[in-house]
Amino acid sequence: ISKSKFMSISIGVTGERTQRYLGKLLPIVYKRFPDLHVDIVEFPAQILRRMLKNDEIDLGIYAIPERDEALAHTIISDEEVVLAVHSSHRLFNFGSETPSEVSYRVSLEELQNDAFVLLRETTSMRAVDDRFFAQHSLSPKKTVETKGTFSSLIFVENGFGIGFCPKNYSFSSKDIRYIGLKEPFFYTSAIMYKRGVFLTTPMKFLLSTVRQNTIKF
Repeated sequence: ISKSKFMSISIGVTGERTQRYLGKLLPIVYKRFPDLHVDIVEFPAQILRRMLKNDEIDLGIYAIPERDEALAHTIISDEEVVLAVHSSHRLFNFGSETPSEVSYRVSLEELQNDAFVLLRETTSMRAVDDRFFAQHSLSPKKTVETKGTFSSLIFVENGFGIGFCPKNYSFSSKDIRYIGLKEPFFYTSAIMYKRGVFLTTPMKFLLSTVRQNTIKF
């Protein structure tokens, strides 16, 4: 069975970034296994974790909020998180035009009176955000809760509050500037699978391709 090329893999994703990454990864896998069938489902990370544990999917791609002893993983990226502010914000003129070029940094405590655009509580990145706020003993004011980075930046662009953005994310707008945090935190994204599960040859090849780090998240 492990050597068969006629196989199926089910993969769970959480949103547009994980789907784009998978879109870059799968052509490499298909080149090696042209008859492979891939079934892709999209759900929040909490649901994907449950599906992995219940053997409903083989792999899941999402940001790791915390370690789970039942799941193993192969890391895709470890990205610093920066702040996105609207042109009406007092720090706008200190910011950079792209997330990757931030130079000015602030402490989270300096923003305790600001409103935030946050991801929904069902997302793994929101769990990372909440843990970061808790470490600083802050409870942020929320204006909007949305499902992904792209939609959160759209709300920032329209003046709804400050948003979080992975440093390698690409989103340009004349009404948004990016600022770093003096005590940064990170989104660790990975391909997850159930610990101890049998890995087929296509699954092993997919994971080894991720480990080579030739595909940008």
